[in-house]
Amino acid sequence: MEAVELTRQDYIDGLASVAEASGDGTYLDKFKASFPQGLNTASSLEICRLLQNPDLEAKIRLARICLLGKPCEVTNPDGSKESFLMSDMGDSFDAFDEFKKWPLALMAVADAIYGYILKKSVRL
Repeated sequence: MEAVELTRQDYIDGLASVAEASGDGTYLDKFKASFPQGLNTASSLEICRLLQNPDLEAKIRLARICLLGKPCEVTNPDGSKESFLMSDMGDSFDAFDEFKKWPLALMAVADAIYGYILKKSVRL
């Protein structure tokens, strides 16, 4: 492991990078998720739970439910593609190369699944 030396400027630069990447949503919009075999259906309880508290943890839980046993392909902002398959609810997203290389891809995929489920669940 290589040595790392940090200053307060690293913190400031990190916050600026996050603001730039996710502030207006355009960076996250550059990710595209494809589900060739579709998605699993979440229970009514899970959907209601998510509507009550749409934080990242809840969105990740929903993504786990919907992705279980289903292949997913993510196209990244640079055009590269990564595929993964979650075979167990306990699988860590960190185990997949996609999320090691592109950590914000997890947020993009979770948000996309959340939006899709909301569109399908809310009847106006």
